[in-house]
Amino acid sequence: MASSNARPYALLAKNPNCTQNALQGFKCYGLSAEVESKLYSFAFAAMDAEHAEICSRNIVRTILYANLFLFAVFVIPTTHHWVDRVFFTLRSTNMEDLVGRSLQAWLLGSTIVATGLFGLIAWKNRRATRSARSLKLEGILLFSWWIIVVGACAYGLILGMGG
Repeated sequence: MASSNARPYALLAKNPNCTQNALQGFKCYGLSAEVESKLYSFAFAAMDAEHAEICSRNIVRTILYANLFLFAVFVIPTTHHWVDRVFFTLRSTNMEDLVGRSLQAWLLGSTIVATGLFGLIAWKNRRATRSARSLKLEGILLFSWWIIVVGACAYGLILGMGG
């Protein structure tokens, strides 16, 4: 069998009895149950150990970059006018409220998901005794995003209390 550093999908893809389905992943035919279970357990244990953290970190980064981009689009005056035009055109099709609520749900849900994933990654790093420096970028992005969220909420509260 291949070395322990081999990619799990490569092990399954090289086997002529295995096919890949987008919904079910890899399925192998014509293998004994013992060989198939060893192949699956080796491949997916390697995938979980090597790629799950990287995938979670990329998800956290992508969510935070998207949120920061959306915030910038709504705050920068030039792009804010573009957003106003888009919402004005959506008003004629009665989609303005739906899009606005969807953006609010996205910002709330993605912030909770990003925070939860970051906590999970930090917990696994702590248990694996890895250095905290590996999470530095994600931590800075998440902390910056939370400062922006709290600042925007405080700004909205101040505007609301003005009368």
